[in-house]
Amino acid sequence: MSKYYDKAVIGIDVASEFSVATILAPNGYVFKKAFKFNHNLSGFKYFLEEIKKVENEFSMKPAIFMESTGIYHSTLFYFLLKNNYEAFIINPLITNSNKNKDIRKVKNDKKDSLNIAKLAKYEDIKAYSYFDISIFSLKSLCRDYYKLIDVRTTFKLKLNSDLRMIFPGYNKIFSDKTSLSSLALLKKYQSPNDILKAPKEDIIKIIYSASKKESWSHQIYYKLLKSASEAVELTIPSSALCVRILNSISMIETLNEQIKILTDEIEKLANSGTLLKSK
Repeated sequence: MSKYYDKAVIGIDVASEFSVATILAPNGYVFKKAFKFNHNLSGFKYFLEEIKKVENEFSMKPAIFMESTGIYHSTLFYFLLKNNYEAFIINPLITNSNKNKDIRKVKNDKKDSLNIAKLAKYEDIKAYSYFDISIFSLKSLCRDYYKLIDVRTTFKLKLNSDLRMIFPGYNKIFSDKTSLSSLALLKKYQSPNDILKAPKEDIIKIIYSASKKESWSHQIYYKLLKSASEAVELTIPSSALCVRILNSISMIETLNEQIKILTDEIEKLANSGTLLKSK
């Protein structure tokens, strides 16, 4: 049996711009039928007024339950906690798999809020009632980090494919085609013809500026020269491919910068000492 069996309970169905709530009295009867409030300050204040009515009527603070809805519930949830109310988040999988099979079967805001309230009042379900800003921020940053990593991988693969067509053999020269040395070189010379026409000292200077390894820079130059001499007979001479390569490089460098910003902030947050252990 739920520990909220004898308490007033509010069930909230959260959407992106508004929510619908239903209030159950301690005896289980509907104290207030489903009503809508917007996700703005005036809407939240109106909801608080309805909560106050419950407190005045039953001399108790209601327990407030809502489903996790991505980011949409977060502002409302935090607002309620900040105003010292007992608010809880339910995993949608719980309501989906609960024996009350009509919950979430057909989308109906009014019915959903009532079902959430009944589920919280009568069933012993797992729900969490904490909101730690540091943990929330860390999760958000990590999600963005992995998304950017995936996008960067897409452009790395695109760059690799284009190089195979315009500069066969280039991929064997650098173990990492997106290293500083490789990208600096490709920004200046995209094709084997470009390499063959370029002065030796210019190419070595670019490689050295990125790697700071003089001997290695000369080795790479001679490998490039040999590869370019062979590739010139196999290349697909397309200015479009050169543009694609430059575009990929620009995107990779931009993504590198953004990933660095995220990584620094994640490390800063992780080492700040403000993170709480998950309950």
